[in-house]
Amino acid sequence: MTGNSSQKNVDSHYTEVSGEVGTSWSSTMLDKEIREKEIENLIRLIQEIKKNNKTIPLRLLDVGCGNGYVTSRIHCEFPNLVIDGVDANLSMVDCANSRLLPSAQFYCSTAAQLDTLGLAPNTYDLVFSTRCFINIMDEIERYESIRISANYVKPGGIFALMEGFESGQGPYNSVRESLGFEKIPPSWHNIYLDSEKLIRALQDSFEHLDDSKMANLGLDRHFLSNRYLAMRVLLPLFKNDPDFFNNNRNDPLGLALSYLLPKTSNFSPLQLYLWQKKSV
Repeated sequence: MTGNSSQKNVDSHYTEVSGEVGTSWSSTMLDKEIREKEIENLIRLIQEIKKNNKTIPLRLLDVGCGNGYVTSRIHCEFPNLVIDGVDANLSMVDCANSRLLPSAQFYCSTAAQLDTLGLAPNTYDLVFSTRCFINIMDEIERYESIRISANYVKPGGIFALMEGFESGQGPYNSVRESLGFEKIPPSWHNIYLDSEKLIRALQDSFEHLDDSKMANLGLDRHFLSNRYLAMRVLLPLFKNDPDFFNNNRNDPLGLALSYLLPKTSNFSPLQLYLWQKKSV
């Protein structure tokens, strides 16, 4: 399967999903707890950014905005924000614009073609994504799209990626294997990122915020570690069914387990990475 045909399949997939769920929270993630945790982290991050930007409305760029669910939730918390969203799937963008959010506009574009929209680079306080770049099948385009998106962050602003990373896929699968369970592969349309390659790609213009600096902001790179360990290892163990999570993504026992566990690290491929743009 060629890169182009793969990307067309991804686009067709999200067109179908859009027709099925419309503006629902489940448009790109069937696990509601993951959705909520992602939004909690974005809200926390925006609160920190606002501390140093009290006189003007913050400007945000949501890359891979989907049906606008995340933007709509952020807008409820911070109604004075100016938010632009972009997504490569027209059906998703139509759903997002149907929300009629004040001070928010959604555009149909790939991240690689952001410069065709008339949006000004170096002007956004926060540019962020939630599981967007992992849906770009071609590796060169994937990392170039990340670099292009980062160009829209203003000096001193934040670039935040909540994406899938290769480093977090192995640990929970190793535990599953030790229990005699089969490994769980990524979804067919998810190509996880190489964290070291990503950090190198942005190092010239950005300071990577390591775990200690993120902790100072009240944020944790591995904020979904307990969720993955509970849902994909412990819940199947308790239910004596290695595949139980497949059709039970929001099982209440799994939710309880994720909160009862002591804090863990790196059992989830979905992680939060932050960069701050260097001043010119």
